[in-house]
Amino acid sequence: MGGRRSYSDEELLEAVSVSASWRGVLRELGLTATSGAAIRSVRRRAESLGADFGHIVTGRPPVEKAVRPTSKPVEIGCTDVRRLARAGSLYAAAWYTLSGCEVSWPLEPNRYDLIVFCGDADALRVQVKTTTVRVRRTWKVYISTGGASRRAYSPDEIDEFFVIDGELNCYRIPVSAVAGLLAIHLSAYREYRVSSPFSARSGFVRSVGASGPATD
Repeated sequence: MGGRRSYSDEELLEAVSVSASWRGVLRELGLTATSGAAIRSVRRRAESLGADFGHIVTGRPPVEKAVRPTSKPVEIGCTDVRRLARAGSLYAAAWYTLSGCEVSWPLEPNRYDLIVFCGDADALRVQVKTTTVRVRRTWKVYISTGGASRRAYSPDEIDEFFVIDGELNCYRIPVSAVAGLLAIHLSAYREYRVSSPFSARSGFVRSVGASGPATD
């Protein structure tokens, strides 16, 4: 990958945090996902930035062996927030369901992740966003599409964001409240935070990998 890079360090760190493979990182950056040279280039750059990519799968996944059932339940340890991006939509769906709403998943790719029905209100088109990027005493979250050229969401596409930070605090932020911004600091949107039984405040989280690279 010679010449000037088409992505910023900030975009690379975000792509690494939300991807499960290096090919996925390339897709997030808008690059050709079949290029071995591009994979080596972005990995070297990620290493130089100190990015945490322990969650990224390399090579073929190992063959799983059958496990005999036991009478004792499997003990679950610390919450690994490096998997938060993968679990975000499931987490949001569980939150809406436990709040008494009905949740549907779009059958085809859309700008929203969930369709939520709460009582007699109109359906809500919800875009789920997660973040493990810590900036001083707050969390930074991208509320835009990924890739080399970010694009903000509009009220014609979604109704609200459901945001989950690295401590599993949850926010319901109307798209009208962010006015086409590409990224926000969640400390400025505390009024939209909602209760979560799984947050660090509840004592549920003893997190692994909660401190992401600080970016501005």
